[in-house]
Amino acid sequence: MKVRIGILVLLLVLLGAGIASAAPSHLVDLHLFHPLATSPDPETATNVRLSLLWGRSGTVKAVDLGLTATGTGGDVKGVQWSTFYAGVDGDLKGVGISLGLHRVGGNVRGAQSGLTASWTEGFLTGVQFSALYAYTGHGLRGVQLSGLMNTNDGHGRWVQLSGAVNVNVGHFKGFQVASFVNHVNHDLTGGQIGVLNHADQGRGIQLGVVNLARDFSGFRLGIVNSSRTMRGLPVGLVNLTEGNPRHWLLYTSNVMSANLGFRTVVNGWVSTVVAGFHEVDAAREQAGSLGWHFGRRIWGDERRNLAVDLGFHHVMPSIPEELKDTGLSNHSLTQLRLTVDWAVSDRVSLHGAVGTNAARSSYEDDAETEDSGLAALGMVLR
Repeated sequence: MKVRIGILVLLLVLLGAGIASAAPSHLVDLHLFHPLATSPDPETATNVRLSLLWGRSGTVKAVDLGLTATGTGGDVKGVQWSTFYAGVDGDLKGVGISLGLHRVGGNVRGAQSGLTASWTEGFLTGVQFSALYAYTGHGLRGVQLSGLMNTNDGHGRWVQLSGAVNVNVGHFKGFQVASFVNHVNHDLTGGQIGVLNHADQGRGIQLGVVNLARDFSGFRLGIVNSSRTMRGLPVGLVNLTEGNPRHWLLYTSNVMSANLGFRTVVNGWVSTVVAGFHEVDAAREQAGSLGWHFGRRIWGDERRNLAVDLGFHHVMPSIPEELKDTGLSNHSLTQLRLTVDWAVSDRVSLHGAVGTNAARSSYEDDAETEDSGLAALGMVLR
């Protein structure tokens, strides 16, 4: 009998201790500056918290409004607003907004916005916005949007959109769009649009000035496209892969007397950058041109081949003062060519081209275009 009474007393003591240690719960919690609050206990669970200077609670389940700053030791579910700072040690499920820094130590499911910075140490599912900097520590599934820089230290899906820089440390499936740099440290499946784009393994599209990858498969458009391997269509002034042919061309044509070109070939796609000198049959022969030809090999290999390409040239004549009123001006050329290379040694091939040349006298909408035949002859140096 005494043993039963002892056990009963022990259970009552433990139950009382548990009740005494349980965090208080309030429907509404008002804070001036913690602990000056209706509930000074920092573990308080509340449905609605109103803070003037600094509020500190355990969890918030519906609405959190902070005129200055708030801190939450647990989770926030619902809508949170704080003017300068909001810190959530647990998870945020809902919408969290701050005009300064909004920080979440756990995961976010919903929307997070810190005008200065949005910082999530866990995984974000939804939308993250900041005028300056947005960060996720363990992954992203949704949209990360910032005016300056986005960083995701985990795997990412969907969209990173930034005014300057996007960085994704893990794998990324979706699109990165930035005015300057996009970087994926591992695999990219989707696309990148920016001045400089980089991925370790890429599948999809890259649109930029410089596109870089260790290996890439898909479509690339840029000034320079470079990777160890490339499968797909690279449209660029210079396309570089490991072991791809790179040639210097010297030739003359009935359009420009002297031409120097640099040619790269990737997957049978041929890109040639050309500088020309001394325009033939022009009112002013002292002229230079810069051009680009892009096309496809239709037969052969590196030593002997036929190719078709389309070229665009910008011609810049030297015009003395006495001829400035004669109508001479910069003008454009569009050329469609069939080219042939025929090796005569391991280092030299003969090069020829025939086609059409369309010359436009100016860039005005009503400018006249004159068509003529095109012929070129020269050599390729390998």
